[in-house]
Amino acid sequence: MANKSEKRNLVISIGTAGVQALEYSFPPGGGNRATDVSVPEVMNIIELNHDPLPTVEEKALLRSIRRDLIEIKKQISDARTESVTLILSSPWYFSQSRSVVVERDRPFIVDKPFINQLLDEEKRIFLNRATTQLSIPESDEPELLETSIMSVLLNGYETDSFLGKKVQHLRLSIYMSMTLRSLFNELRSIMEEHFSPKKVIVHSGPYVIFKTAVQILEIGSAGAVIVDIGGEITDIIVIRGGIIAENLSFGRGLHFILRRMSSVISVSPAEALSYLKAYADGHADESQKKKLGAVLSEAMTEWQGMFYQAIAGAARVSLLPNSFMLIGEGAQFNIFSSVIEKGGWEELLYRVSPIKIETLYPKFFRDHLRGGGKQFGGGPASTQLFFAMFSTEQEI
Repeated sequence: MANKSEKRNLVISIGTAGVQALEYSFPPGGGNRATDVSVPEVMNIIELNHDPLPTVEEKALLRSIRRDLIEIKKQISDARTESVTLILSSPWYFSQSRSVVVERDRPFIVDKPFINQLLDEEKRIFLNRATTQLSIPESDEPELLETSIMSVLLNGYETDSFLGKKVQHLRLSIYMSMTLRSLFNELRSIMEEHFSPKKVIVHSGPYVIFKTAVQILEIGSAGAVIVDIGGEITDIIVIRGGIIAENLSFGRGLHFILRRMSSVISVSPAEALSYLKAYADGHADESQKKKLGAVLSEAMTEWQGMFYQAIAGAARVSLLPNSFMLIGEGAQFNIFSSVIEKGGWEELLYRVSPIKIETLYPKFFRDHLRGGGKQFGGGPASTQLFFAMFSTEQEI
């Protein structure tokens, strides 16, 4: 039985392929890396995957998410929950990266009221644009999740210390995201009722990835393209120059592939998953290999086309990094990494070195956390949970 005086924290990732949770704590200690109180220890990993639906139904997905959140409560320890961090994947958030430039003939001081004024104006513009672009019901409204300053340039030079400085040219790179207030309030209500944490934190997926990836994965100035292959949607996060330069998505994920397979081999989309696993592991018989190979080739050609359109749009601004990092439910299958490796978009990449493709698993965090073994289990769908432990918190 867990020590009830121990402070536990919980991270929950909400996507369209399922809900994953990670329980962690900060044990007492100090003095070296192995016992440093700032280094969390993973206690439990929970993966609750949804069976693919024959068609995409947002209401059905939300019902599954509600059930999963209550099931997670049953599977975690009975220790006190200090905080719960919720990570929203597509389509449960909307985000944008913005650049703000202030240039004046005479020097001005960059103080906190000035920065807050700039951010308030950017929030207003962002939320107005979101309301216009998204189909938000009249009874609902947008809820801001993050307004994060990713980088600051003073007179053309990047700095982490900018308050109180006198400049003539200021450039802020900002990341912002929002969700629907109805969803935000419902998730908070479930957390408070079933988990009773001291605080609830809500973040968008790209935010937690960005806040951690640059440091943990040692992404240099050349950047990386992080591809999150979910159940229904593929998200693409382009990190360039130390910031989220682009955040794109398209409506094709792992479940799209499973539906295509189910229609050919006459099984349910959920059953098609076992066929895909057998095919990927080389356990399918010869007749299955031929049939599955044909349908996978057709489906992946469609995924490839939409992937190209997305990154081609990002490349219009600047050539893309040649490092691709894959996470999400679909990343466990090399059909996606093989398509990226196959290429056909070399003209979109900044070719200083050969293209690098890597699937990110929780094991990448071994050197940054206590413990090991099963505590670093789970597939690429769980990787986002580990990112979230190191991201900056934002209370609600």
